[in-house]
Amino acid sequence: MDNVSRRLLPVLLHLFFVNFSILGSDSATYRVNHFNNTQDSLSAADCGRSYPSDGNRSGQYFLGFTNNESNAFFLSIWTTNCSIVWTANRKKPIGSDAVLEFVKGSLTLQSDGTEVWSTNTRGQAAYMDTATGNLRVVNADNQTLWQTFQLPAVEHLSLNLVLILGLCVIGLFCAAMFSVIGINVYKMKHSMRKSADEAFFKALPGLPTRFTMRELQTITSGFCHKLGSGGFGTVYGGVLPDGTKVAVKRLKNAAKQGRKEFRAEVELIGRVDHKNLVKLRGFCAEGSDNLLVYEFMPNGSLDSWLFNEGPGLQSQKLLPWSVRLKIALGTARGLAYLHEGLRDRIIHLDVKPQNILLNENFVPKLADFGLAKLLDRDQDASVVEIPMRGTPGYLAPEWQLQNGVTEKLDVYSYGMVLLEVVTGCRNSDVRSVGSHRHYLPAWALGELEEGNALDIVDDRLGGNFDQEQALRLTHVALLCLHEEAVMRPTMGTVVQMLEGRSVIPEIDNLNVEFAEVRHNRYSRFLSSINSGSLASPDSDSVELTLLSNIVVYNSR
Repeated sequence: MDNVSRRLLPVLLHLFFVNFSILGSDSATYRVNHFNNTQDSLSAADCGRSYPSDGNRSGQYFLGFTNNESNAFFLSIWTTNCSIVWTANRKKPIGSDAVLEFVKGSLTLQSDGTEVWSTNTRGQAAYMDTATGNLRVVNADNQTLWQTFQLPAVEHLSLNLVLILGLCVIGLFCAAMFSVIGINVYKMKHSMRKSADEAFFKALPGLPTRFTMRELQTITSGFCHKLGSGGFGTVYGGVLPDGTKVAVKRLKNAAKQGRKEFRAEVELIGRVDHKNLVKLRGFCAEGSDNLLVYEFMPNGSLDSWLFNEGPGLQSQKLLPWSVRLKIALGTARGLAYLHEGLRDRIIHLDVKPQNILLNENFVPKLADFGLAKLLDRDQDASVVEIPMRGTPGYLAPEWQLQNGVTEKLDVYSYGMVLLEVVTGCRNSDVRSVGSHRHYLPAWALGELEEGNALDIVDDRLGGNFDQEQALRLTHVALLCLHEEAVMRPTMGTVVQMLEGRSVIPEIDNLNVEFAEVRHNRYSRFLSSINSGSLASPDSDSVELTLLSNIVVYNSR
């Protein structure tokens, strides 16, 4: 052995043993159906939680139970990026009653009283090397009787060192390709952006908890439990140190627009406190990583229940009428609080079923404030102009006509959501009446004018709804969808009408034909994209097309 190797060996051995964590002893037991902070068990309900415990995660590997889409469980070792490197029972999946025990010197995995897997050893203890992911059983002299890796852990560390050295050499070579001026300019811009972000967050009153990226990796078990994803990014499940379940949204867009939306959400949702608005528990802003930590909403979003979308969402996901009324009223109260209950006004600008979350008691909570706009109470909102934002189908006509930003934009979007709650249909759905097909709001208005308003109520309810309430919700929805913004009620008035504390006025001069033409043209535009006859546009070109349709229609 050369001199360099002799000097490196004690260091490698030190790193090797420092990263060892005792996994079990003669009495250690890991159960799938139970979990607590002492790490004596792992639970299927908390699948993704792992050993070592939150306070002992110094390495890059974790031991625990994972599951697949068929709800089968596996004893596995995985890395911080959720790559599974070893599985004990790959060909023998287990159920939620499985037990991992260290009995009589052997690690044994049992399911329903039957042994599924065992190390078949008679050792003294089991160890987990969190730096290399090597799980081994040793005797009283610390000699290895069984291990997940056939190569010694020291060799793995050596290979890691070689890899690190190689990456360092490549990094130095790449860095040499840049000029000193280019590097300095990059550093200056990065420093200015970081300083601006820090100054922004420090200036916010009542700032929510700021987490580090390392803390969120611990909270989410390495971002392994994915709850959902979309254009905004991905949402992961996690558990805070106090046992509180949370949803961690990792934003996809780290560019300028993405940072603006992230700032807006931290600033706006961090200052509100209402039972019908989702609570922001904290955030993380490190480099290009922007994450938001929300309270966990076990019943997901309204759209999955209202439109029965997703696997296994059939009759058991049907919302009864009483719950629909509860959701409609709660959402209205949340919006009224944003518009009228604060010193400043907050306009949400993206009210839709996907952004209405439901807790365990189906209490609605409005979420996603990334597009929201904060206005002073005395500010003339009619002269505030910002680029059109939101979701097609829920955009008020004045958006395309560039008539400024007011609370009535949210009122229009809420009216569309309310109509969807009553009918159980998306606003983009069309209804056949005779030989004609009508846009959902136009169809609802026609039925109302002909005295058949109850026919628009979701037929899946089988007539189990309050007729007076159904008529009330339909009237209010159509009032909110009035073509003229000044003719729409405020959200405070909407709450009063839904509660029966205010008389619902007649629907005067409601012109949904305008909206129907706009919807039909946009639908044809999307159809041409899907058929390949028109190149797919970016969001800006879609907005311009919508605007041109409005201008052409009004000029006739």
